Amino acid sequence: MATSLSLPIDSLKLDVERIIQSRNIIVQADTGTGKSTRLPVWASTLGKVLVVEPRRVACTSLAGFVADTLESKVGEKVGYAIKFDYRFSENTDIVFATPGVVLRWFAENELAHFDVVMIDEFHERRAETDLLAALLLKHDQHRLMVTSATLDSVKLASYFDAEVIKANAKSYGVTISCHARDSQFMPNGIDVEQRILPLVETALERGGDVLVFLPGKKKSIRAWGNLNILMPTLFRFMPRCRTLTENAHFRVAKINVWFWRQTWLKPH
Repeated sequence: MATSLSLPIDSLKLDVERIIQSRNIIVQADTGTGKSTRLPVWASTLGKVLVVEPRRVACTSLAGFVADTLESKVGEKVGYAIKFDYRFSENTDIVFATPGVVLRWFAENELAHFDVVMIDEFHERRAETDLLAALLLKHDQHRLMVTSATLDSVKLASYFDAEVIKANAKSYGVTISCHARDSQFMPNGIDVEQRILPLVETALERGGDVLVFLPGKKKSIRAWGNLNILMPTLFRFMPRCRTLTENAHFRVAKINVWFWRQTWLKPH
């Protein structure tokens, strides 16, 4: 793996590679431990890997990140498949795909081109994902990897006849600051691109990075413009970040303020 980035899940590498040779695996790990990006690469030692992601933006961004770590372009070693957009070939080792696409493939050939199927974020419990899990268990022709941050791993292990491994990560406290003085000042979208300016300044004074969620592209662009005037040196990478071009997604950590359209986070 080309990247030197260290993640909490890395301590499980040898266990995953050993267990997957003979059993299904349940991986319980908190968000941010690296399970979505590391596990597919480790599982690829067993053959072609299909990763089921609940959201389209996760498929494209994760494919870009993993491709970068393998010093490859999206569509070569690592690809994705979402509605109306496919970027992979018969030589691709890892494919990220949404549940709807995977169900269609299963109906066509029972995922005959893949050796390992990883169901990511299983704790979200979507109907499509539950149906896919039942079909895969009944078909019993693939090694299964299931990841969850919150579900009861013991019950999952029994259902999937799998071994459970857990990744421990350091936790950090979260301080919540409410800026509404009373009910008349509760959050709303009026002039939000102006109202966030002092909040971002205060956050930056504390040090570290800032993640700002805004309701839509228009307000995101306006807020970026206001902040770019106020603090221009912080936003030189903003246009590329906002568009999230394929292999550039993980470089977003290099900027101080990251606007991600709220609409992207809605289920697809």
